Amino acid sequence: KGVWKVEGEAVASGCAEFSAGKTHSFSVPRLPNGTISIKIQVWGSQGGLSGGKGGYAYGNYNLAKDQALYVVVGNGSAMPNGAGYNGGSYSHEGTTGGGATDVRVSANALKNRIIVAGGGGANSKVGGGKGGAGGGGGLNGADGTGYSTYGKGGTLTTAGIGGGSPQSDSCNYCRKGGDANSATGGTAGQCYAGSNFYTGGGGGGYFGGGAGGQTMYSGQCSGGGGGSGYI
Repeated sequence: KGVWKVEGEAVASGCAEFSAGKTHSFSVPRLPNGTISIKIQVWGSQGGLSGGKGGYAYGNYNLAKDQALYVVVGNGSAMPNGAGYNGGSYSHEGTTGGGATDVRVSANALKNRIIVAGGGGANSKVGGGKGGAGGGGGLNGADGTGYSTYGKGGTLTTAGIGGGSPQSDSCNYCRKGGDANSATGGTAGQCYAGSNFYTGGGGGGYFGGGAGGQTMYSGQCSGGGGGSGYI
């Protein structure tokens, strides 16, 4: 009943799917009782280089008539060097973290999110480090793997910390992965293995995941953490 509209276009079935890498507007039907219950399902984007899978979250939500929804569908970067949409880290050589997918009510702002599926962390370019999976509704993002320098997954209260430590006179090969900045995953760090490559970037989420770093040994590079979910 009523007229469902996605970006101004009527949807006869009352069910809509949304394409990745874009923010979609959605208006609620006019109903006599002034509210409507909708089922929402969201999937986060996978991390780069076949990294951690995105999270999944679902739930029902009662909306007032004519209340605006904004469906923000994450993805990874379409370019080797770039950022994933909706919080995927800015990274290089395909090591971008996956973007989160979320739904916002009334205004297109992070504080208005009612459900989030975190994006996965990216794999490192070399060294075998794997990105952690993104969190579903109410779940933390998984940590990356590879070595002790993995990126930490985002939680419900804190952004993920990047792995490793900065290069120094006593640790020439050490590299620090970027810390997540609120909902945005941490930027991949450099990884030296005969020449410069990159570690895995962090996924976006309710709080983003940290990027992987490098140990004191050449080529030992880690994956990024996944972003957290929320419901």
